[in-house]
Formats: sequence, structure tokens, C-alpha cells
Amino acid sequence: MTPRHLNQWLCLLFVSLILAACSTTPANKAQAPKQDETYVLQSVRYMHAGKLDEALASIQQALEVNPKSADAYTVAGLIYNKNNQPEQAQRYLQRALSIDPNHSAAQTNYASFLCKHDKPFEAEKIFLAAATNNKNPQPEVAYTNAGLCVMGIPDTIKASNYFSKALQINPKSPVPLYQLAKIQYSSYQYKKAYQFLQAYENIARPTPKTLLLGARIGEAMQNPQLAYQYRNLLTQQFPNSAEAKQITAVTPSNLRQQPAAYDLHDYNPEDTAY
Repeated sequence: MTPRHLNQWLCLLFVSLILAACSTTPANKAQAPKQDETYVLQSVRYMHAGKLDEALASIQQALEVNPKSADAYTVAGLIYNKNNQPEQAQRYLQRALSIDPNHSAAQTNYASFLCKHDKPFEAEKIFLAAATNNKNPQPEVAYTNAGLCVMGIPDTIKASNYFSKALQINPKSPVPLYQLAKIQYSSYQYKKAYQFLQAYENIARPTPKTLLLGARIGEAMQNPQLAYQYRNLLTQQFPNSAEAKQITAVTPSNLRQQPAAYDLHDYNPEDTAY
């Protein structure tokens, strides 16, 4: 997977950071939101609903009220990015960081932008800055995103390190658990892969991808009963998924030969397990 294919996975995490940053501001100040903050939150809601024109109008109102709002510039960058206007997106994200170099959401979103546009090494540095930023409420997300970005190089050693750091901060973070399971499977460390997959299953719902990986691990471990259980769950719970169709198109003995691929669907917007 090239860095540009990470966009779908990455963007959802970054929007959640914006929401967290914006929604906690009034609580910290123990007062009602300022007008520009209200416009920012309104813009984020529009963006989540796919109403980009309304989102852009709200964020421009926020910037008129407060031309030095790093939150507003960050959200504007997200909107332009979702609207396929990369030059505008980059300009607004850079402006957010020029106003507040330690704005963790701006750091994370700008790193996402760089990773999407085939600049993984620059993106990695900014992700790490976000991860070590004491203002960042979710440093594990930054480490996870750094791991996903460097997998596009590919550099699974670095990726494993970043996913492990994410788990040190939040042991119940499902994305790095699943990614480490895939990395271990691809490295022929099947028992370790299964351990990570079990840890994932203890905290998150199964998805077509996790069940397919479980079936492959079961075959690789020469455990036909385990492989059957995962295949059965996959075909019963997700009969119309690409993974279910894939698994019925091959014989069980061929499952162990299938690589654990890294692609943009690892973070599915319709899959709340991630």
C-alpha cells in the first residue's frame, strides 16, 4: 500500500481529535463556548454529515469572528481536503500550525496530508511531534497513525515499534492490536499473531478482515478447527463481504499462502470496531 492509500483510514481519527479538542475547550474554561468555537463545532457536524458547503460557510464565519483560531484553520484544512482541494488544505493546515505550533490536531492532520501525498518521512516526524506533545489528549492515535504511514514505505519494523508504543499508552486500542497481528502473521510468527488477534477480540467486534485473518492464522498453525470457526463466523456474519467471497473461492489449504495485505480498508468508516 502506498501512503496515498491511507487517507480513508487516517481522516476519521483526525476528525475525532478535532471534536475532542473543540468540545473540551468550554469545559476547561468553565463557561459557554465563544462564538467562533460554536461555528467550529457546527462546521465539524456539517462535515460529518457530508454537507461540505455548509461546513465551509460555518468555518469561514468562525474565521471572521476569530482570524487567529487554530481550531478553525485546522477544520478548514480538513474540509478542503475532503473536497479534493489539496493546495487549499495544505495552506490552511500550515496556517493553523503557524498560529499554534503545538496544536495537536493540526499536527496530526497535516501529517495525514503529507502521508497521503507521498511524503511519509516528513509525515512521520510530525506524527511523532504530535505523539510527544503534552497537549495531545490521545498520543496513542498519533503513534498508530505514524505506524500506518510508515507501513506504506514499507517499514514494518518501525510500524511495529509505533503500534507497540500506542498500546503502552492505551492497551485497549484495537487498531494497533489488529495491525500487529497482521505483521506477525506476515512474519510467520503465527502464535504471536493469534495472541494479538485474541487481544483485539477481547475489546472490539469482529470484522470481515479480522475473521479472515483468524482463518489464515488457524490454517498456518495447522489447526483446522480454529480455521473452520473463523471461516464459519465470516460466512455467517458477513456473507456478502469481499472477504467471505474470497474465502469460499479458495480451498482451506491455500489460506496459509495468502499474505496479510495492508490497504485503505483497514479502517472502514462503517466499521465501528476500528
